Amino acid sequence: MIVLTELIVPATDTPGAKAAKVNEYIDLMLHDVEEDRGHAFLQALGRLDGYAIDKHGAPFVKLSEARRTAILESLDGAEDPELKTGAEFFKRLTVEGYYTSKIGIDELNKDGVPATFACTHASHG
Repeated sequence: MIVLTELIVPATDTPGAKAAKVNEYIDLMLHDVEEDRGHAFLQALGRLDGYAIDKHGAPFVKLSEARRTAILESLDGAEDPELKTGAEFFKRLTVEGYYTSKIGIDELNKDGVPATFACTHASHG
């Protein structure tokens, strides 16, 4: 799951999903959801591996970064609705986990809080 989340939010000049421990966030979310939803997530991971094996002869994590990225990009237009739904679920949880982590919040606020979000009451000036 770390490989998948890091492809969705990669490290650049800022830390990525791996540094933000998004995989731990996803584990926590799956622990606290109904069993069916957690099972659906695991099935989606299995489908992703199956897709990688069908297309490239190896599980997702064993592929080159370029091939993994190409697979993720192709899932946006996937004809298999379960595969497409799984990809959307991975992305949503990854982004949610990243931007609720300290690293993600710091990244959002690195240039300060936008003036449109600041309190305008004179007593808080």
